Amino acid sequence: IGGRSLFILETNSLSLQTTSYDTYEVFSESFLKGLGILNEALRLDFVARIGLRYIDAVQPADGETLRDFLVPEVLGLATRIDGTLQHSLSESVLSTGAGQLVSRVLIRHGQVGLPMELAGSAPAIDPRFTQREGLHAIIDSDASINQREAFDLEKVRAQLMALHDEVAKAFKATITDHAWASWAKGGTQGPQQCHTAAGLPSARLQPDRPPHWFALQDGWPPPAWHLPASAPEESCYLST
Repeated sequence: IGGRSLFILETNSLSLQTTSYDTYEVFSESFLKGLGILNEALRLDFVARIGLRYIDAVQPADGETLRDFLVPEVLGLATRIDGTLQHSLSESVLSTGAGQLVSRVLIRHGQVGLPMELAGSAPAIDPRFTQREGLHAIIDSDASINQREAFDLEKVRAQLMALHDEVAKAFKATITDHAWASWAKGGTQGPQQCHTAAGLPSARLQPDRPPHWFALQDGWPPPAWHLPASAPEESCYLST
């Protein structure tokens, strides 16, 4: 799909990955359309897993630091002690009403990129996202439902929306008011996002608002650059 989005069909899963994310509505409709076509051809019996994953990169501008954009709970010691940072990792795993939510924040020096498990299959990332190097943060939000149920396309739609809402809450809880204000004004290059749907993780990268961040409703969060590492990963394990 234009070189920036792709479907990956495996023996037991279908995923949609994109580095050109628009809004959650556009992304989810593309995925559900592909899933519907697959169902028409194979008559799917059940769904065992549905997942949605977003990866955002935050790169502060000159005169700003990650403390301006991320809440203290995810910063670790990255901005508090002297020395050359190798990396800092924060991870929270929660059971929610929609399923399981894993929220990670990785802080490191270097070039922005996707997690290793996504890099091999992900669509091409626009070079403008990888030209800068320096201290940056990767926000990795991964929500999923692991439950075997009879295949129902409309139920998959509703479950994806519920996962999207959980990711949106996690993203909002991770960033500061300054981040929202800066991105709303079109200032500092904000999160760069990647998105995956149904099946395996996928990635997406685009200059726009984080879709929930992976799945935020249109216009929320404010405009910003997003780099999906496994672009919301909406994943479904399917069987015929």
